[in-house]
Parts: sequence; structure tokens; C-alpha cells
Amino acid sequence: MRKVSAIAFSISVLCLLLSATAWGQGRTGPQESGRWEPPGQYARMFDPKNLETFSGEVTTVDQLTPGYGMSDRVWLGLQTDKHMILVILGPTWFHNVRNFKIEPKDRLEVKGSMITGMEEPMFIATEVKNGAQVIKLRDDSGYPVWAPPRQKHEK
Repeated sequence: MRKVSAIAFSISVLCLLLSATAWGQGRTGPQESGRWEPPGQYARMFDPKNLETFSGEVTTVDQLTPGYGMSDRVWLGLQTDKHMILVILGPTWFHNVRNFKIEPKDRLEVKGSMITGMEEPMFIATEVKNGAQVIKLRDDSGYPVWAPPRQKHEK
């Protein structure tokens, strides 16, 4: 009987550990928060005083999981007249819900803020124009449209 109790206890502890690990992987729905959303580390790098607009041709569209506890993000490579820019668009689920399609060779205009201090500079987009199609991703302060409404004391 003790052997069965010990096995049941071990299985219970293992299930608890696995569920805690899965919970820490981040949520993948509209209520998600993480290091991209305020007050996360990447959101703090967004500088609203340095908004820029770039135009160019899409070379790559893909998804990445930037770190532990963060969900997939859609990113793209944008070749401008001067250089290649890595553009972070937002969570994959958000783009699936909005059905905003971007393909290699599309010509885009992206507005946002360049963040540095990483292995490679990244551009966090606030708005993307693909022909007549426009998707708003963040307000000009960098606050994501998919995040919960701000509290009155947040700015």
C-alpha cells in the first residue's frame, strides 16, 4: 500500500511541476502579457520620442519565440534603400485574428521605434501599411492595441 501511495504522490508532484512549467510559458490569447507589453523589458525599450517611418520590400516573414514565458511573435525582414531592418509586428494570435497578410516581396511602410541594446537592433512597429491595407499595432507611446486598456494612472 505504501508503494502505491508513494507512486501516486510522485505522479501528483510531477503533474504539479509540469502544470507550473506550462503556465509559465505564457498565454497565447488576447489577455496575454509578457515582456513585450508594458511594463515588460522590451516595452520599456520602446522610445516614443524616436518614432520613424521606413518603406521597403519584405524579404522574410516568420514567427519567433523571443524568450522564456513569451508567446510567438510575427516578425519580418524589410529591405529599405539603405539597410535591412528586423521588424517586430506583434503576437501571432493577434495577426491571425486580424487576418492581416504580409508576404515576401510586398512593399510596406512601417512606423515605429528602433530598439537597441540587443544582439541585433529591432524595430517595433506601431503601424504597417501594405497597399491600401493598414493595421494599427500600438499607439504612438508604444502601448499595444491587443493589451488590456490602460489604468488611469498609467502613461
